[in-house]
Amino acid sequence: MNNIEQGPVDHEAEFKCRVYENGRVMADAETFRQLAKYSERQIRAGTGLRRDTIRLIRHGNGVKRATYQRVIDFLRSCAVRS
Repeated sequence: MNNIEQGPVDHEAEFKCRVYENGRVMADAETFRQLAKYSERQIRAGTGLRRDTIRLIRHGNGVKRATYQRVIDFLRSCAVRS
């Protein structure tokens, strides 16, 4: 019987955000770092979000939770593919 220790995998990332009273969320530094790997066009194609919404997220402005979830789903799907 082999005991295998599992550590964090490079492509698995934990995405966190700040939640404000108005229900808006803001991405954390790790999410910004992950988004920097992709062009605005790639993010738009993968999420269906408009360019101005993507720019809001990238500039640290708050967005709705559902919008933020679409970005996180995009980043997770890209991590699985690579």
